Parts: sequence; structure tokens; C-alpha cells
Amino acid sequence: MDRTYPQQLKSAEFFSTLSTVTKSGATFDSAEVANELQDAPASVESLSEIVQDYDINGKRFSGKEAIVKATMDGIEQYKKLHGRAPGGDVIENALNSTIGSLAPSKVGLDRVVLDDVSSSGSGAPMQANRAVIAIYQSIVDAFPCGGYIPMTDGMQGKIIIAKHEAGNDCGSYTSGQNMDGTRVGHEFMSSGRTVEAVDDGAGNFTAVIKHAAADAAGSPVIPGSTKVLVNGIPAGGVALSYGNNATTAPISGQITVAGTHHALTGSLTVVTGEAKFKFEPALPVGAYVEAIGH
Repeated sequence: MDRTYPQQLKSAEFFSTLSTVTKSGATFDSAEVANELQDAPASVESLSEIVQDYDINGKRFSGKEAIVKATMDGIEQYKKLHGRAPGGDVIENALNSTIGSLAPSKVGLDRVVLDDVSSSGSGAPMQANRAVIAIYQSIVDAFPCGGYIPMTDGMQGKIIIAKHEAGNDCGSYTSGQNMDGTRVGHEFMSSGRTVEAVDDGAGNFTAVIKHAAADAAGSPVIPGSTKVLVNGIPAGGVALSYGNNATTAPISGQITVAGTHHALTGSLTVVTGEAKFKFEPALPVGAYVEAIGH
């Protein structure tokens, strides 16, 4: 982001340098800090025209200094929350959005603001306070995975570039597997587990029903819930009335494919979820066979 928009890069570099200078012991009334403030980005200078210097009880306060301190405080809090400094896009957005809220006409937004306070006279301290709160809150509340792009009339557009990954091994996904776009179509969790049946080349099929696709071993199943599908069409399975306490259960059924009748026979090992079966006569080449269990 910062490399794409020069003003954002300048803001990031300015506050990074200023932070280093102040952490080395320099104060805001020192010549070293004053020298750095001369190179402030345009957004800071524009906001300084709105938040002018003001007096409280005879003591003079700098509007520009209030702006810079609020920004630096926001940056430090952002670091505590997210472990890194905010990008220049976040900083620029905080400064420019504050300009827009305090002086809409400066960013091309002509609107009437009721009960407003001016940047001069008795309203100056209030204006500075509004700016400090707006800048600090905007930086602290910024979404760390998002970004901001400059738009016309001083506005900012928010964007986000995110990658979605499976948090752990579950269903058809393994930990870290990409889930963007069409990749999110895999089954993540279901009461029914569907697996592809493997043909040994002689017409004998084997399907192992598992808790998760990544599991090494199969899982126990309810006998009567086990079904066999050919090209997505039910071809048979274990009878619903078959007892749940059985260790093995017969698989039977029939299906017609391309005008040919095929009889299904086989068996299910209930504890391991392993189904072995075959069709007579053999299914045509290209037939897709699956087993479903619960």
C-alpha cells in the first residue's frame, strides 16, 4: 500500500522517524523534534490549519503538536494490539477523515454543520480535542487485515485482501488448505460421510468410511445407514432393519445403467466402516461409485 501511494509512504516514514527521535530522549520543545516537524506530510499541515494554536489559563498550546502526539499515541496503541505499526494508509486515513469531519469544505464536502465550533477564539481548545479523539480512535480501530486507498475529494476507500484457510483437519479439508473461491465447495462437516469406492480392476469395489478424509483408519457406522451410489443414483446398501449391534452386515441392491441391469452384493464391516462389494455384470467403464455412511 505505502509503495503505491507516495503520500501514505511519507506519513509512515515521518511518524516512524519522529518516534525514534522522541524515544531517544528528545522532547517536543527541542530543536531536534522541531526540525523533524518541518517535514510533516501534507495531511498534518492541512489539519494544522484547522486545529490552530490556543491558550488555556494563559498557557500556549500548539495545535500541530496535539495532532502529531495523538497520531503517535494511536500508533503505539495499534502496535500493542496487533504487534506491528500501522501502515501509512491507516495513518493517512485517520488524518484525512478528521479533516473531513472538522472542515468539510476543505475536502469538497459542502454541508451545513449545526452547533459547530470554530478553530479560533474560545472554540479552539474544543476543536483540538475533537481532532485528537478522532485521530487516535481511527488508528486504534483500524482493521489490521484491511487497507485504505485514496479517493476523490479527500475521501478514503477501504479494501481488504484476505486468504481463507481451514483451521484444522476436518471433513474434506486438511489443516491450512485453501478455501477461497470454488475451493470452498468441498464438504466440511456432515452427518453423512461420502467416499469414493476403489475398483481393483476386476470389478471388486472397496470403500472405507471415515470421520474425516485425512484419517488413516475408518470409523464405526450405523449398518442401516450405509448406501452405495452409482453416478449419484442409489443402487442399494444395508437394509434399514439390520441390527446396530452386528459386526458385519450384508450389502445388496440393483441398478440399471444404460439399459443393463446390475445386481449389487457385498458386505460391511461395521466397526471399521469398510464396505466391499461388486456388481454383476460389471459396470460400464467410467461409472462413478460411492459409499455413504453415518
